[in-house]
Amino acid sequence: HPGSFEAFGYEPDADPALDASQALRNWMQVIAGEAPATAAVTSGPAPSPEPAADARPEPPDVPRLRREVESVRWFHRIDLGHGLITPGVDIDGQAKIAFNDIPADLSGKTVLDVGAWDGLFSFEAEKRGAARVLATDSFAWSGAGWGSKAGFELARRILQSRVEDMTIDVMDVTPERVGMFDVVFFLGILY
Repeated sequence: HPGSFEAFGYEPDADPALDASQALRNWMQVIAGEAPATAAVTSGPAPSPEPAADARPEPPDVPRLRREVESVRWFHRIDLGHGLITPGVDIDGQAKIAFNDIPADLSGKTVLDVGAWDGLFSFEAEKRGAARVLATDSFAWSGAGWGSKAGFELARRILQSRVEDMTIDVMDVTPERVGMFDVVFFLGILY
């Protein structure tokens, strides 16, 4: 019947490898708006087949990426790989991460980055193993002030990141609007 665990992949007679606890985790992921690891409920196009083991991703066009990076007004200095570091006006990104004592291991944690701007801390949380990262901003992303969302979007694309984004004013961030998180970054918001 609707709402039963069978809808979320639990068929005790059909798949003994998937137990009720996995079905419950799947259900909770669906409720949270995430794609469950194993579930009968899917959304969007079917995943692409895995590339052959010997297939190598095409190397990035670094000169083109460098031009794109240079076309954006950056606040954060983010290492994008391939020898590209965003020319932000802020201090060195790794020094800033060390100063703020970001945990080295965020494996399995959910992270909310309030006031993400270019996403330095959001992308770092993902790199440190966070299961889900939501970057939020409104002031910096609106383009009305000094910056825009262009840096965040470009960095996310170059890094091939799964960091989510939500344009929302800091005063509107509530559990009802953004959900609950294990770790919340609120850096550079209040002085």
